[in-house]
Amino acid sequence: MRRFLLLTLSLCLILTCALSCALLLFRAGTSVRAAWWEPLMACEQPCWGGVQPGRTTVTAAASIFTETLGLLVSPRYYRTPPSATYQYNLGRVFIPDAVILPALYVYPQTPLTFGEFFLKFGPPERVQVVSVRSFRDCSMNGVRCSVFTLLYPQLGINLITQPAPDRTLRPDLNIATLTFSRDAEFLELETGRWRGFGGAGLYLP
Repeated sequence: MRRFLLLTLSLCLILTCALSCALLLFRAGTSVRAAWWEPLMACEQPCWGGVQPGRTTVTAAASIFTETLGLLVSPRYYRTPPSATYQYNLGRVFIPDAVILPALYVYPQTPLTFGEFFLKFGPPERVQVVSVRSFRDCSMNGVRCSVFTLLYPQLGINLITQPAPDRTLRPDLNIATLTFSRDAEFLELETGRWRGFGGAGLYLP
């Protein structure tokens, strides 16, 4: 009987620890998501962290990144100022060398899915699909992957997904790059209208 009680108590302790760890991980994930979306929702789009392409100067953008947001210029991706790549806890932000910031490039390093963006901003207006083999998951398996560019012209944002080995546009596809720009020509690519989630054939000419 005593052995049974000890075993029961041990199992309860293990279960309590497991639940505590799961809760901590969930809270950490929620915190990461909140930290990522906060700069994205900081002002009218196109915008990230209060920096608006077409309005904010490169000098002002650099000041916002370093002084307001506390981002650091990454030595690995360093460019001659004012052109620079800024490292932050969830990814990288690149600003080109110009007077007025023409475009802003954000590279999430913490997984951020198209589905999450979709829930906040709705479907894109247009979609471009490109077949590639240069990525590791594609070349190792000898298959062509599909990379999707999702355009939101009214917001001045486009997204590029990570390559999809199954060549399917899915909500769980991670975002590789977000580009913010007010330049309409910059956003005009050879694309098809949004037809929903599905195979790359939906958007091939």
